Amino acid sequence: MKGTTMKTTARLFLLLALAGFMAMEPTCDGSVDLTVTVESPMDFYINTSTSSYDIAAQADLTDDIRQAMEDANFDPQDIKRVVIERITYIVKDNKSQENTVINLETKVARYGTTDPAAATPLLSVSDVNLTEVEGTSQNPTLHQGGIELIRDILNESLVEGTGRAAFSGFLSGSATPAPPPNIDFALEVSMTITLVAKVSIDENDTSAKGDQK
Repeated sequence: MKGTTMKTTARLFLLLALAGFMAMEPTCDGSVDLTVTVESPMDFYINTSTSSYDIAAQADLTDDIRQAMEDANFDPQDIKRVVIERITYIVKDNKSQENTVINLETKVARYGTTDPAAATPLLSVSDVNLTEVEGTSQNPTLHQGGIELIRDILNESLVEGTGRAAFSGFLSGSATPAPPPNIDFALEVSMTITLVAKVSIDENDTSAKGDQK
């Protein structure tokens, strides 16, 4: 890829929305499940004058997720499981030649991995016309191996407390016509995560009584 100019920026922004008590049936140990949803978008900026591109990025969500949970009074020690609800993408700021068509694949690996060959496929996009899809949420093809790896990493970090909510990402792709005058667009990949925690009913009752004083 000699002579290629490629600019890559990863922007991590966490929005935590308290969904409330979604399953109020008490569990066998006298608790209820509290569900909190975390949406984490990451922006990749692609700018190259050739028909192919390769991007590597490191994503560490640990501090942001823990701060968001702390702000919502959501105790990480009470988390029972992590569920990856969905992964979507949006094409933004497209300055490529009109009707440029892209194909791409994104892989994930444990944090610090630098070899794409050691990564696991997460999602792929085939024959997408940038002009037609710009600004609208799209559903890529998802690969179970990558989803399971991210789930394992998040569980180790948030449930077991033995690691960080971080991973390495690798994005590679191509565009037509080839070679185009320029490929220039941003790709926002969003992962929506649900955190399920066990909350004591007694603690909630005590808190409620305290509020009434």
